[in-house]
Amino acid sequence: MKSQRCFLSIRCIWAVRVIIIGCLLGSLTSSAVAQEDEDEDSNIKEDYTEDSSTELPEPKPVNKHASAVRHFGVPKYRGEFISSKDSYKVDEWRPGFEGLGTIHEQMGENHWPKPIFTKYESTVTYQGQIIYPKMGMTPIYNFTHYVFQNTLSDPPYLPDGYVVTSSRDTLILGQKTEMNDWRDLLWRYFQYLVWVAFLLLLIIIIPFIGVCYCCFCCCRRCPKGCPPCTRSRETRLRYIYGTLLFLLIVLLVLSTVVVFLTNKMIDRGMREPSQAMRRSAEDTCKYLEDIRSHIFHLFGNNYEELMNQLIYLLTHAHHHIFLDLSDSSDATGLEELDRIFKNMRHARALMKEVNAMEKEMRYLISQLRDGIRGVKREVTYACHISSHPRCLNFLQRSTIEFIDAASCLHIDQLPDSNIYLDGFKNIIDEDYNRISKNALLRLQAVKNAVDEHMKRAAPPIILSLKRGRDSLLYKAIEIRTKIDTVVNNLYFSSLGASRSFEGFYNRYAKNRSAINLIVFILLMLISITLIIGLICGCFASKAAGAVILLFALIFIFCVLSFILLVGLFYFIIGLLTYGGACEPSGYLRSHETFLNVDRKLRLFQMYHDSEDISTRQALIALQSCSPNHTVFNVLQDNSIYDVTELTKIEIFSEDDLLIPSSHEDFSNLRLLTVDELQKLTQLLNGNLSSYRSQLYTQYLCRGLTPRALPSYAQELRSIVKDLYFGYYAGHWNIRVALNNAAISLDVYHNEFVVPILNLQRSMRDKLKKIDKMILYNNNNFGYSIKTLLRMAIDAEAFIQSKGKYFIYELAKNLSIFCSEETQQFISMIERKCENEVGRCEPLSNIYHRSVDLICENLVDPINGFWVGVLSAALILLPLLFILHRLICLYKIYTPPPAATFVGHCPACMARAPGGYNTRIAISDNMQDYKDPPFAATKQKKKD
Repeated sequence: MKSQRCFLSIRCIWAVRVIIIGCLLGSLTSSAVAQEDEDEDSNIKEDYTEDSSTELPEPKPVNKHASAVRHFGVPKYRGEFISSKDSYKVDEWRPGFEGLGTIHEQMGENHWPKPIFTKYESTVTYQGQIIYPKMGMTPIYNFTHYVFQNTLSDPPYLPDGYVVTSSRDTLILGQKTEMNDWRDLLWRYFQYLVWVAFLLLLIIIIPFIGVCYCCFCCCRRCPKGCPPCTRSRETRLRYIYGTLLFLLIVLLVLSTVVVFLTNKMIDRGMREPSQAMRRSAEDTCKYLEDIRSHIFHLFGNNYEELMNQLIYLLTHAHHHIFLDLSDSSDATGLEELDRIFKNMRHARALMKEVNAMEKEMRYLISQLRDGIRGVKREVTYACHISSHPRCLNFLQRSTIEFIDAASCLHIDQLPDSNIYLDGFKNIIDEDYNRISKNALLRLQAVKNAVDEHMKRAAPPIILSLKRGRDSLLYKAIEIRTKIDTVVNNLYFSSLGASRSFEGFYNRYAKNRSAINLIVFILLMLISITLIIGLICGCFASKAAGAVILLFALIFIFCVLSFILLVGLFYFIIGLLTYGGACEPSGYLRSHETFLNVDRKLRLFQMYHDSEDISTRQALIALQSCSPNHTVFNVLQDNSIYDVTELTKIEIFSEDDLLIPSSHEDFSNLRLLTVDELQKLTQLLNGNLSSYRSQLYTQYLCRGLTPRALPSYAQELRSIVKDLYFGYYAGHWNIRVALNNAAISLDVYHNEFVVPILNLQRSMRDKLKKIDKMILYNNNNFGYSIKTLLRMAIDAEAFIQSKGKYFIYELAKNLSIFCSEETQQFISMIERKCENEVGRCEPLSNIYHRSVDLICENLVDPINGFWVGVLSAALILLPLLFILHRLICLYKIYTPPPAATFVGHCPACMARAPGGYNTRIAISDNMQDYKDPPFAATKQKKKD
């Protein structure tokens, strides 16, 4: 104890020396700085407007012309002030720290938090294209595509005058089509000329052939031949022609089905434009509204988020700057000091509880120590008297001989809590909390100065941010107007495409439907008649089959020219509509490439001379814009609007970013007075100076004895059982002594060990709370106060010498941050406009649906209709010949054999006509027959 007191006295002497030297140095430094600042600040004017043309002073020597500094970029390093004429450079704001010396900088964080922008989520759902079933007509459509793609060459695919564009961008039939002038079209495509000539020839000659067939009674001019001789050959011919007729009937029925289905699809295609226009209008409005919402979200909502974030930083910048100043200057030590003194009363209450626990624990441990010492004595005596090997082994190996000498049972070195309570009482009575509060109030003057400085620097920046909002909203309206113009033009173009050939519908709708129905009925009648005739000829009367087939043949001659004429009409219409509305290469509907803009522009210039060429060019490009492109890409490619023009928007002017120099004078700032320092220095050697929880916890053990007392008791009871038997039996006194010792150990464990361990657990928890309340960095109380005093002295020196420069630096850093964030925001909306706003896929689909409406729902059914009609008509041509041959074959029949009455004459065995041998038997009793008096039996013989 004497050596410990000597050591503490030496520490106290050294601590006093350090404090005295620090105070002397601080007073000398503060007086020198105060003298220099007084000389310098005498020349600084109070009016900021008069100082706006001067420049920032350097600390040594200080320039007397303090001014606001223009800055247009980020400084090269954090400690540099950028000025128009000179600069102030601080190599190290805080020794051992980079940048401005703040903790968050060392952790890699920025001074100012970056804004977080909400992402635009589109909720638009487009109706999409209604896909109608093609009813198995796809092979027919592919055949017509193949024919036209391999015959139509070199655009324009149709000569002028056949299909033209109206004033509403609608395809209509031209003047040559109305006048049935097909010369230019047929002379341009020779193969079509041959095909049309062939059909016209058939249309003309079929009626003449039918008339001649009927007039010359060709059906009665069948070769008679020799029925008995050619019977087998004629039978084979009937089978062959019957099979051919069956196959042709199947093909004719299929063609009739094609005619029926394509006619239904033509009717649907004629009715579809009104529904398609409604869907296109709704989808276009949704698309425009989605673009408007997206643009407003970027230019309005996101900028509001940026502006609100920056305005919040500017209006609360004095808090941030003050906290950073406190961090870099170590002024946070005053807050820690205030925290410690604020917690003194609560910590004192906890220490009182610790003191009571300490006294109780000392008493319980002393009682436990005396008790187990007595047990040790009794057990040792009994085991030596018994001389039982196991009992002696227990004394040697169980450590019971040293149970009372455990260090955890001797807590003489445990600190006396009364001393610490006296220290708490002294701090509370002397009202040390007022010292820390007064220091913080003096530091609050620095915060007020920062607030006044930012009130002069922030308003111009805030005003510029609000002007920038108006500029961006105006730019958003301008962009939306241009997009609306182009997209509306595309909508009307889609509307025109959807209503293409409406003149054809109005002119031919009623007659077309009636004629198509007549053609279908005629083909069905022909098919049904042929099927009935074939069935009758095969399974019933051949004469009836011949009559029915003859009727079908005459009926075909009557209607074939009409059917060919209708098929030729639809062929011409299908050729015109396909060549005018659907390019054979499918290049119009390609999603991967742009249209041939020059060719389309020339076409638009012919009919829309007054419209803007760039708008038309963008309209054509939008019609085939790929899904990866956006509306802004199209506008930029066609020189309507360049999204890079957004970078020309200037939120801040040069004057808006001017940061005025700080006029505050901190040279006379005193955070702690001399009396307060002396008073705080007394705590370094006070009663509480050595406190820390480790002084207690190092003597608080988890286990008080080498082994748990119940384990000793259990082993003693086991030894007592062994003493009942064998050579050592009969030691009644020894058994009683050991049994009593075991019972005493259990009692000591329950009555002393458990309460002591609970007390120690509670003491640890309360001491840990006291440490958090009154210690700094887990040092003892005296060293904590010493460290915080050193930090307060350093903070005072830092603020006196570098305070106003630090404030200026952070204010300038904030203005640069605002400028950078606005530029990054403009770059962000430029990037999003170019890559995300108004993707072309929905808009292109709207236009393509109108094109598909014409090509797939109208043009393809028209072409499928003429394929069905002409194929049926061409099937009827070989059918005429087959019908004629079958009629002739059905008229050839075998005459019945003549009956001959013969008796028993050998002549009865003669050969009868037709190759049959006839035997006639005459009954002897002719009256027995009511029928003719003969019976004939036939027996076929080979010649």
